[in-house]
Amino acid sequence: MKRLLVLIVCLTGIAGAQDFNSISLTSSSQTTKFHPVVVSTSASAERAAPLGFRQFIRRPRTAMQLTFMAGAMTADAITTQRFLLRRAEYGAYEANPLARPLVEHGAWGQAVASGIGFAAFTGGAYLLARHGHPKWSRALLGGMTLGSAFSAARNSRKY
Repeated sequence: MKRLLVLIVCLTGIAGAQDFNSISLTSSSQTTKFHPVVVSTSASAERAAPLGFRQFIRRPRTAMQLTFMAGAMTADAITTQRFLLRRAEYGAYEANPLARPLVEHGAWGQAVASGIGFAAFTGGAYLLARHGHPKWSRALLGGMTLGSAFSAARNSRKY
């Protein structure tokens, strides 16, 4: 797509090659001059510097998403532990098989499992943003936030 755009710009420049400094359109009342745009197509064109982790977490939107995700994960952790305390009444169990061994050891295990999940999703979002996929990065953080909030709401409705 970029190459097609560059090709169109180059062909347009060749077709209007009467005057490279400016192209003028004359109307009955005024003259308007348009100056051509220079497009660099070389492989050595400057790219934006890679995004550092501190720059990533200091962006306002990212900081807000991380705050909401931490809140939703905390709410999910609290409601999960309350629900597991009433295991005999409701037949409760941890649905995530990877977190189950940690969560069943109480609040400390739940804190470790939540910390691992938070670090994994934050790291994944950072890697996506660093490699040029900021929308996927925001979607990953938003999806985890919604998933944790949904789990917390579901747990709180059960008991």
